[in-house]
Amino acid sequence: MVLDSNPKAYNLDKILEFLSTDRSVLMFYFIGIDPSKIVNTVLISMLQKDLLGSTILLKHWAGRNSRGVSQFEGETVGKPILSPDQSINEGKARQFLERILTL
Repeated sequence: MVLDSNPKAYNLDKILEFLSTDRSVLMFYFIGIDPSKIVNTVLISMLQKDLLGSTILLKHWAGRNSRGVSQFEGETVGKPILSPDQSINEGKARQFLERILTL
């Protein structure tokens, strides 16, 4: 909770392969830690609106014939930890997945 790093999230090709299987969902378990205590723990979907809005797609870390990887903007990751919200904007989630598919 003190540092604003941009943590790596997932490999785009691997997540598409995983999500193509029946009944699949990707969730992140975040643990907010201050120097003296654990602030909160929360389980959040990869398509949760705040998390999706802070997802950065990076091709330059990928090998040949790869769509790339994703990271989260560190300053935004703290928001769902402090005030959990499980809402998903279905239209934006669909656009995001379609964008990954076209890379």
